[in-house]
Amino acid sequence: AEAKPWRREVAAGAVGAWTLANTVAVAVGLWHWSSLGHFGKFALTYPIGNAAYWIFGLAFLALDSARPSWSQLLKCQPEKYATEDVLAKVSMSIVLNQALTQALCFCVISPLGVARLRFEGDVGAWDVVRDFLAFAVITEVVFYYSHRLMHAKQLYGKIHKRHHEITAPFGICAVYFHPLEQVTSVLQAALPALLCASHVVLLQAWIVMATFNIILHHSGYDLLSFDRVPPFESMTVQHDYHHKAFDRCFGVIGILDWLHGTDTGLADFAAAAAARRCSSSKPLE
Repeated sequence: AEAKPWRREVAAGAVGAWTLANTVAVAVGLWHWSSLGHFGKFALTYPIGNAAYWIFGLAFLALDSARPSWSQLLKCQPEKYATEDVLAKVSMSIVLNQALTQALCFCVISPLGVARLRFEGDVGAWDVVRDFLAFAVITEVVFYYSHRLMHAKQLYGKIHKRHHEITAPFGICAVYFHPLEQVTSVLQAALPALLCASHVVLLQAWIVMATFNIILHHSGYDLLSFDRVPPFESMTVQHDYHHKAFDRCFGVIGILDWLHGTDTGLADFAAAAAARRCSSSKPLE
């Protein structure tokens, strides 16, 4: 059934207010960074992630709304866009999850974050390269197996199915999760830095980069080589195929899908998407 117009307006207002509140919190926190204690610096990770999520997500939503003709050349599933009702439903769910479930998670893990992370000293180029490489490997392993576990019969119907209501992904559906899956998402985001005892600034930079990537991978736009690690397919194409096929492409980069043989059919899907891009020249009405 079609949602009532006021529900769409409430969702839009909630997203706007939530984005503004988190952006202001980030600005104030960065302005007073030198006077913040360890807890304050770690806690700032929470609004940083939320602000990044909606700023990046709304940018892709603007692209979906404008629908310039050239964007069709990048679409994995051309001419498939979320309706206003779906956008309202997904947006409200995410705002509530971020405001409640995610906030609770940060409160619970904050003692561990303060104990494990570094808060003093400078961050050098080697620190960034070493830690980000480690973060990428840890994320690939943890995400692949936890994601595949979510597709087990006992968990899929009760938890992960909500995320798979969306078969043609769009940016802001990236964390459209059941609350329990939201918990695992927060833990997966923080785990690499906690394991590596990294500087808090590297955790926050990783959160921003990972947030952009997860939105890009759900955006439905294949930015060609931008998010591709050769010889694997674009990570956006991989995840778009996952939403279409459900039981394929559980990872991020594609390494473990290749090793476990869970990328069956991806090459054909990617080839079909590439063929559509080459032949698509008609702009949307």
